[in-house]
Amino acid sequence: MIVQNIKVSLEKVTKEKFYITYSQITRNQSYFGLTLIIENLEKKKINKTAFEYIYIEDTTTKQKYYPIPYFEIENFPQDQPLLYKAKFYAKFQPLPHDTHTINIYFKFAGKLFTLKNVDIR
Repeated sequence: MIVQNIKVSLEKVTKEKFYITYSQITRNQSYFGLTLIIENLEKKKINKTAFEYIYIEDTTTKQKYYPIPYFEIENFPQDQPLLYKAKFYAKFQPLPHDTHTINIYFKFAGKLFTLKNVDIR
């Protein structure tokens, strides 16, 4: 999706399911992750502090899911950054098994980007 001079696109959806059991730690570490690419089409430097919020919505139930307090904005690519492109990564609690499509709401630099009907199967 493009709003004014900024483009946001979905790079990857990650579904990790695993448990940690060792020593005195036993817990569920499963999560749902999203990786977005943010690009300034005028090739101006991305302000990484311009991130405002992200949440996802199940298209069937309209249930909203907010990220766990973890997100990362890093240079893209990491070895020779372009500076006008950045990679955004956020983790969420695992989604219900029957969730097939989601809407992603991402607010960055005062602009709301909505990616509709993203298939996560």
